[in-house]
Amino acid sequence: MLNRTLYIIMYDITDPRVLQKIATILTQEGLERMNYSVWIGSFHPARKLMMKEKILELLGLPDAEDSKLFILPVKRADVKKMRSLNGRKPENLDYWLGELKTMFC
Repeated sequence: MLNRTLYIIMYDITDPRVLQKIATILTQEGLERMNYSVWIGSFHPARKLMMKEKILELLGLPDAEDSKLFILPVKRADVKKMRSLNGRKPENLDYWLGELKTMFC
């Protein structure tokens, strides 16, 4: 599990209902929200295609016209180097990387 590629998913969805459905799919697939429109996580290759098909169907709806969704594969080691502009490590970074099982200490 620790060697799996991580994916950063970023979107700008024009329809609130489509946005909510896509957020639900990402949550169900185990991705974690980094920010309002940015998610991170890994997913099983067999589920990747099914997730992609569901999202493409939603993005194809007339209400979702002009919506955008990008998926960026990233190496775990690169994500581990993430820092804010002030040089601090994001508070939830270890959780996003799967190095903590819970965000509560």
